[in-house]
Amino acid sequence: MNFLSNLKLGRRLALGFGLVLALTGALAFSAYVGLSDTHDDMATVTGNTVPSLQVAAELKALALNLRRYEYNHLISKDEAAMKEMDGLIAKTHTDFKTTFDAYEKLVSNDTDRALWQAAHADSDRYMAQWKEIEPLSRQNTEESIAKAEALMTGESRKAFTSLVDNLDKLWKFN
Repeated sequence: MNFLSNLKLGRRLALGFGLVLALTGALAFSAYVGLSDTHDDMATVTGNTVPSLQVAAELKALALNLRRYEYNHLISKDEAAMKEMDGLIAKTHTDFKTTFDAYEKLVSNDTDRALWQAAHADSDRYMAQWKEIEPLSRQNTEESIAKAEALMTGESRKAFTSLVDNLDKLWKFN
């Protein structure tokens, strides 16, 4: 403290002001670095995480709609209603493929890729089940409807449940 007491008042004030200025500069630099990190994190969130979540949610909505359309096809009694469901099912299959392709561009790492591949394989397996069910549904006889219902509640349900579970995992990962 002897050093400070030997300084004149003007020099002590200048030293104090310089110290405050240096601390303010250090604080400003620290804030700049922190904001830069925050900016990078926000770029990741807005550039990948949010779009991935949107696509994963869209995939699940498509899966749920597809299941509903298939059941509506199964309970339809007239050709016009079946054709309407055929159109919705075909459109949903196309939308599913397009949406899966969109998600592939958002895959961020190996875990994400493995989840995407598992969900994609499940969707292929699930959609293949409809190829067996649709002709039975179209026949619209008691026997064919019973067979279609057995498939819908058997292998098709397992494939659907696995698909939805993997889409949930994809959502939770992001």
